[in-house]
Amino acid sequence: MIEQIHNILIMRRILIAIIVFISAINLSAQRKFDPNKFRMEIHQYIVTSANLTEQESAKLLPIYDEMINKQRLLHKKLHKLQDSNLQNNAKAKNIILQIDNLHIQIKQIEKTYHLKMLRVISAIKLAEVLKAERYFHKQYFRNAAQKR
Repeated sequence: MIEQIHNILIMRRILIAIIVFISAINLSAQRKFDPNKFRMEIHQYIVTSANLTEQESAKLLPIYDEMINKQRLLHKKLHKLQDSNLQNNAKAKNIILQIDNLHIQIKQIEKTYHLKMLRVISAIKLAEVLKAERYFHKQYFRNAAQKR
């Protein structure tokens, strides 16, 4: 009798472990970030929100993607620096100045590409694109935070 209870408890523990394992795999798969899906979703949102024509979106989106790709490289460097181990005051100062320079470079890229975008769409439409981009990011990250 005691042996049967012991076996039932072991089976129950194994079953719980399997359920937890499957749930963890399922959650992990759901949270995986797909950059292509993200890019397509933001494109669609921008085009719709800013009322871009096919011709405008065909000209604008490659410029937009190029800007984002250049900024992404700098953001990676920025995050790496922000996670640096600050061993002394001199190193900390150096890292702060490098971070400041990266922020400036990111803004310079943004300004350069905004000027390029203004050659293919009006300023009013570009303002709507930028507004849509901000709103999309805000909603995307709000939704991602709620899923955690």
